[in-house]
Parts: sequence; C-alpha cells; structure tokens
Amino acid sequence: MELGEGVYLVKPGRVIYDEASVLYASSSVVLIEDGELILVDTALEEDWPLIEEGIRRAGFRPSQVGVVVNTHLHPDHTGCNHRFEARRYAHPLEIRRVGTEGYLPCPARLSERVWVMETPGHVEGHLSVVCGGVVVAGDAIPTRRHYDEGIIPRIHTDAGKARESMRRIAEVAEVIVPGHDLPFRVRRRA
Repeated sequence: MELGEGVYLVKPGRVIYDEASVLYASSSVVLIEDGELILVDTALEEDWPLIEEGIRRAGFRPSQVGVVVNTHLHPDHTGCNHRFEARRYAHPLEIRRVGTEGYLPCPARLSERVWVMETPGHVEGHLSVVCGGVVVAGDAIPTRRHYDEGIIPRIHTDAGKARESMRRIAEVAEVIVPGHDLPFRVRRRA
C-alpha cells in the first residue's frame, strides 16, 4: 500500500492487550524509496514472509534495502533486522540501553526527503521517521485509538514526554503510521 510518494506500508502492525498487559505485539514495517531503500522497523521473525512479500509488492527485492532504522530496540520492532545486509540505525540511548553491537547512531537526515525526529516517552531513545507528510511513529503512537483519544503508550518511561511527542508528530503529519495499527490520515481541527 503506497502511503505517499515512494512510501509503502510493507506490513501493518498489530497488538493485543488484556486489562494488565500486552499479550502480543508486532510492529508496522514501512519502506521508503528515496535514492536508497530505507526500511523502518522489522517486526517479529515470524513476520518475515509478510515483510518479504510486502517489499516485492512495492516493486523491490529485500536485498536492495540499504538502511534499516529502528524506532527503538524492543524485539517486536527488530525481529527481522538480521535478514538485511544494510546499515542499521537507532537512537544512541537505545544502542547504549540494549548494549547490542551492529547499530549506528541515527543521523537527523537520512536522505533529501527523509528526516528523523526524536520522540521520547515510550523509551528515552525513541525515533520517528518523517517523509513528506508521512510519519512512521513507532510506539510514540502505538494505535489510532491512542491518537484519537490522546492516550499515551501503556508502556512508557516519561508520561509528559510521551504526550509532547504525540503532539509534535500530529503537527507535522498528514498520515501517521502507528507502531501497531493501520495508517490513518490526520484530521486538522478548525
């Protein structure tokens, strides 16, 4: 599904909650073509067939992906990273928190049209990726319901920062790709 010029939803995210916890979560995966193929988040290992198929539906091969950006380093966003021979970017705070090798600190700009905004709250080192009016929000906005009702992520390190990150995303987005739901258009208030 093309979300904007050269921006493709490869796999929608999904989450299942009960009253107390997250029972299942797999992130949205987005492909951006801007001279180089950029993949944002890679879901769970079990999602590989869907990711591979989604990249091919967009007209590309997985081997063409040159950059993987993780909004943060929780396993439901990094499960297929190893499938790509690509540079891997994450926020320096996440790289330090996880202590995993193989990641580079994410630059503020990935290409002419693609830039990164810091969106802390879910974790301190959370990033959202912006291309045109599309914002890949990761768990800064986990689902459309979070956005519609102004609910911060259930799992968060700082409630105030989480609210501020949601507000900043809404200011620049025409389309939001939440971490665990289908993309949606932002309704501007009059």
